[in-house]
Amino acid sequence: MSNSRIAARLEALVADLESERIDISSFTREFLGHIEAMDRVSYSDLKQAQVAHAQLEIAIENGQAELVDVTVLVAWLRSLLSKIPGTTS
Repeated sequence: MSNSRIAARLEALVADLESERIDISSFTREFLGHIEAMDRVSYSDLKQAQVAHAQLEIAIENGQAELVDVTVLVAWLRSLLSKIPGTTS
């Protein structure tokens, strides 16, 4: 699958999170797989995504999912997508 198709799926996931159609737990289960499926993601960007995923998992496990700043998370993800070749975000 092309980066642009994966980015479109990730953007839809982000939009669902922003509009509260899904919760942070549902988002966390899916987002890292989307990033890892993309081609030509830099090592540092992949590591950032893995760290963010781990932090989200910890927040969820500790019952602190409601403390996740969704606005900051969404802005970071959109910034990350804009740096990946073959995406239009």
